[in-house]
Amino acid sequence: MSISVSSRFPLVGIVLVHYRDASESLACIQSLRGSSYPARRLFVIDNNSADRSGGLIRAKLQENEEYIFVPENRGFAAGANVGVSQAIAHGASYVFLVNPDLEVLPETLDYLVAFGQRDHKTGIMGPKVLYPPTEDGMSRVWSMGGKIDLSREAMEMLRHGEPEQVDSSAPFECDYVPGCALLAKREVFKSIGLLPEDYFMYFEESDWCLKAKAAGFRLMIVPESRVLHKFDNEKMQHPFVVYYYNRNRRIFWYRHGTLRQRVFLVLRTLLKDLPRAAYAYFRAPDLRHRSVFKAHLQSCVDFLLSKKGRRR
Repeated sequence: MSISVSSRFPLVGIVLVHYRDASESLACIQSLRGSSYPARRLFVIDNNSADRSGGLIRAKLQENEEYIFVPENRGFAAGANVGVSQAIAHGASYVFLVNPDLEVLPETLDYLVAFGQRDHKTGIMGPKVLYPPTEDGMSRVWSMGGKIDLSREAMEMLRHGEPEQVDSSAPFECDYVPGCALLAKREVFKSIGLLPEDYFMYFEESDWCLKAKAAGFRLMIVPESRVLHKFDNEKMQHPFVVYYYNRNRRIFWYRHGTLRQRVFLVLRTLLKDLPRAAYAYFRAPDLRHRSVFKAHLQSCVDFLLSKKGRRR
């Protein structure tokens, strides 16, 4: 497939960060191949998968699909930034970040790029992200962007869990677009830089979106554009996820809070969260609970010690 680039169809560099599980990434790639948007190039970034899954993917890639192996797993943002840099070097006007557990519908990119071409103030766009349909055919919303209230240290995904309604909702502004399906113009990266890599995973896109908004770019959700997110809610209880989510949540609010908020956050972590996590860890009824509470405990300690990035 040759790439058809024009003012109507500017080149979109699609960046998929892969880590193990070839079947999941290949399913996402297959859905991307069904896209009706003609000007696209895929960059699969392998974050040092040790299970040979990268080789399986590489062998199945087609024209305009590129495999890049990263020798060290430094997290989602670091892997994504490799793909972003490659996409821009190939002349991409837009970069589309996608998670491997995503199914991209045929017209997803058409709606996003068309809106971006019309609205020059918008720098970042996101689709309506849906859970896969249930057996009865009902789809529920995973996210339609998010809101961030810095004064209350509150963050929420809009319409999360609501049944999808077949409507013609107009595009609307939000504070952040989830990194599982995020389309950004090249100008945003040129203006504010790449995604912050010191989170390793979770909250990097929220941080980056706030930076883009402060630089004057609008962030918009385009509801006509839709993707399916095969999100496993149970993984949020895995110790690995518990550690990074809770450590990075504190890093995020500390980074964007006022001096007063920062002081209270440190005191709350030291005097409340840390003792509670330690108590729960020593009173845990079994190994599974103990590993989760240990992750909570480590997230508190590492935040207080200003540890960022990958936990060795």
